[in-house]
Amino acid sequence: MEKASADEKTAKEKAAKVKKAVAPAPTAPTVPVSATPAAALSAYELQRLETMRQNALVLHALGVASASETLRACAKTPEKPPVDPVVRAARAAERHARMVEAQANRRSSSRLHKLPSPDAAHPKRYADESAELEIAEREAMHVRKKVRAATVGAGRGRGSRAKGVLMEVMSPDERAAVAAAYEEASGWLAEMEQYFSPQLSPANLRNVMKQATALATGEGVRHTVRDAFFRRGEPVRLDEDLVALRAAANQFLLPEDDPGHGWRLDHPIGKLCLFQAHLHLTKRKGA
Repeated sequence: MEKASADEKTAKEKAAKVKKAVAPAPTAPTVPVSATPAAALSAYELQRLETMRQNALVLHALGVASASETLRACAKTPEKPPVDPVVRAARAAERHARMVEAQANRRSSSRLHKLPSPDAAHPKRYADESAELEIAEREAMHVRKKVRAATVGAGRGRGSRAKGVLMEVMSPDERAAVAAAYEEASGWLAEMEQYFSPQLSPANLRNVMKQATALATGEGVRHTVRDAFFRRGEPVRLDEDLVALRAAANQFLLPEDDPGHGWRLDHPIGKLCLFQAHLHLTKRKGA
């Protein structure tokens, strides 16, 4: 009995050896290999390759290498099938219709609503209005010169003038008074021009100083419609109430009679007010 069992055991061992020899050898894990020679790799890259090799061996020993490959393949984004051109055109038409409807029903803010359209004419600038005033004054002066020449020429030899024509000729006393007032005001007029020079355009500054000089010397500013002058013979001084002076100027020359929209009196007197405030503030700081 013992001999039979020993023979049976020996036969089983031989069969196991034969089976082991016939069985296919396990496949080695796939280890990433760099195409760069090892001599050209840095220490970090060599350590990285070694870590990848060890991880591959561990996955193969655990029997999950194939599962890892499967998960990696499942993680890839599947390619979308091509869209039918008819469907694409229908979607584009639907999207266009939605955009047209949204554009028609959009809510515009009050701020944007108040803005002028790009096609609208640009608003006039101060420099443009000043230039227009100068042109209007030159044309009015040209007309007055023509009327004066025609009137005086028609009255020559007869010692008379046409009725209703006011000759803008100052008397010697008035001219002397204007010259004296200019001599007195020339200092602060020059300082005023220097103060506003970096703030105003050349056309704006020229108009402001022209009207301010006419007011400061008592020459006065002529009305655009009536034969009247504002502050003729009354030089304007910086120590008087310029706010009241501005109100009186607007009563003398109404907005509808001013083709320069305030450039003849209101705007220059406003600059006089600013210069007066500047002088008071400078004097207070220096005190």
